[in-house]
Amino acid sequence: MNLNKSIGALIRQALVDAQNAGMIPDLDLDVEIPIERPLQPEHGDLATSLPLKLARTARTNPMLIAERV
Repeated sequence: MNLNKSIGALIRQALVDAQNAGMIPDLDLDVEIPIERPLQPEHGDLATSLPLKLARTARTNPMLIAERV
């Protein structure tokens, strides 16, 4: 398994855990989890835009999803 798939699996499990704890609403988590390098190195080594994708369905702020995951 490559690094991006490993990180995606960890993010998916963190989403499931956050849902089970009631920290984020129940969402369909059968979505692709994009892992990419940020354009600006000061933003870290890797990033995902998944909270932005989930925010509309969850009707919540994407930063709130990111913080709780």
